[in-house]
Order: sequence, then C-alpha cells, then structure tokens
Amino acid sequence: MNTGPPITTAAEAVTPTANPASLAVRAPDVQAAVTILGRWRNRLGKPPPVLDLHNADLQGAILVGAELQGVILVGAQLQDANLAGAQLQDARLNDADLQDANLAGAQLQDARLNGAQLQRAILFGAQLQRAILFGAQLQDAILDTAELQGARASEATRWPEGWGSRSR
Repeated sequence: MNTGPPITTAAEAVTPTANPASLAVRAPDVQAAVTILGRWRNRLGKPPPVLDLHNADLQGAILVGAELQGVILVGAQLQDANLAGAQLQDARLNDADLQDANLAGAQLQDARLNGAQLQRAILFGAQLQRAILFGAQLQDAILDTAELQGARASEATRWPEGWGSRSR
C-alpha cells in the first residue's frame, strides 16, 4: 500500500512535516548557527560580534532568549519566529517581516523598527522603550503590558484596533 511519494533518503524519513515554514525543517544548519550565535555570551563570557543578517530568511527560527544586541536584521524574513525573551537592544529591524512572530518579553530598547511588519506579532511584556516605530505595521499585534516609554511612531505607523485611544 503506497500512501505518498517514496522516501529516497534517511533525512526525508525523519524530517517533520507539521510546520514546513520552520527554519529547523527548512534549513537545520542555519537554525543551529543562529542558535549558537544567540548563546555566544553565555558560552564564551563576552559579547558576540555584531551580526549583519540583513535580508536573511529566518522564518520560523527558534531564538528564545537569544543575545542579539545590536544585530542587523534589516529586511529579514522572521515570520513565525520565536524570539521570546530575546535580547534585541539597539537592533536594526527596519523593514523586517515579523508577522506572527513571538516577541513576548523581548528586550527591544532603542531598536529601530521603521517599516517593520509586526501584524499579529506577540509583544506581550516586550520592552520597547525608545524604540523607533516609524511606519511599523502593528495591526492585530498583542501589546498588552508592553513598555513603550519614549518610543517614537509616525502617522504611517499602524496600531492594533482600539490602541489609538490608549496612551502610548
């Protein structure tokens, strides 16, 4: 009884298919590399080099608690990425696609998020003090308990429905 295409390699036999967008499935070597870079400080006791990952395809990456201070992720594809608790202070995330990403508790102080796509992102408890959000798209994002003191936005910034009546 044949229920699908034949398995031709051992990798195909063990590759999960539940979330094809997951970086661990699409590019496990890239997921391993960014995991190592995100743990650099804990392992070596010194800050990692400034990472230039602009335009990188990191969709579905698992970077929980990663130490990525000052990282350059301009134009990066981070849809569905898990960056919960990540250290992203002073990160450059201009024009990054963070739709459906988990940024709960992320440290985004002084981050640049100009033009970032944050629709449906989870920013619960995120620290966005002094972040720059000019033209950021935050429709349907979860911003409960997010800290936005000193954050700057523009008329082009789009907030979740009802957010405009709140103090930002």
